[in-house]
Amino acid sequence: MEISAVDFNLRKCIDGAVDVLRPKLREKGLTFTQTYAHELPEQVHGDDGRLRQILVNLLSNAVKFTQDGSISLHVSRDTKDPYHLFIEVVDTGIGISEDQARHVFERFSQADAATTRHYGGTGLGLTISNILAQRMGGGISLNSNEGQGSRFRLEIRLSAARSAPSAPTQINPEAAHLQPGPGVLLLADDNRTNRLLIRKFLADTPLKVIEAENGREAVDMCRDHQPAIILMDMSMPEVDGLTATRQIRASDMAQPAIIALTANAFESDRRACLDAGMDRFLQKPIRKPLLLETIASVQAERAAPPDQTKDGTNS
Repeated sequence: MEISAVDFNLRKCIDGAVDVLRPKLREKGLTFTQTYAHELPEQVHGDDGRLRQILVNLLSNAVKFTQDGSISLHVSRDTKDPYHLFIEVVDTGIGISEDQARHVFERFSQADAATTRHYGGTGLGLTISNILAQRMGGGISLNSNEGQGSRFRLEIRLSAARSAPSAPTQINPEAAHLQPGPGVLLLADDNRTNRLLIRKFLADTPLKVIEAENGREAVDMCRDHQPAIILMDMSMPEVDGLTATRQIRASDMAQPAIIALTANAFESDRRACLDAGMDRFLQKPIRKPLLLETIASVQAERAAPPDQTKDGTNS
């Protein structure tokens, strides 16, 4: 349970954790509210992956133990230190007694055997989350009454971002000139709507688009069709995008440029894509101007002489 600190956007990290639970919230018909205090820092330095892991656990428990009613999440800061943060997750679920609350962070502890049978789980998630929070300079506390819901309060200490925020990228659709001539682009995404949208974006380009619905198909089609570019979704059934990329990079087939497509905006996810051998990283929802500019950029890099691309950097 190491802590690996990077610069990241605080709200995007928290929003990403909430997005994981939205389908379950809708399925159970629960009301959800998310609020932020004023003057929270935008860019911070800390472990975005661990923070997301803690929040997903707290929110998952809130959803699991709330049959009807509401769940809320509120983010605030210490008045003297903007990087000393407090995140509260409040639900109207089954709650637990004061005596049981004293043991809820112990390993493999849960309210009682009946709870385990009905809701499942071991309780280990809260133990790990509390240890992670402590390693991030804080901890997790609980205020709950049986039958009246629970309030979990996460405290963590982050620090100021180490690098200056980059200026917003100015996209000029007219400047994204795709190279003429036939070229094969493999679109690997299990979501049919996403594929239809990207096909529409590329309809007026010279690219021939072929599609794969999972990572295994993407690897096979890459071998058979030798695409110049692959748009690779990170989360796919059977074989995910990272694994598919590693398999392609490890093979002796013609090597395409690979552009990651992901709903996550975390620096750790970007790093994982690049470490797997991907060339670019695009966050969903995909915007047409940025998609065309990114494709044009990788085409230009592949067409340039080797000595002109040695010092290039990934965007």
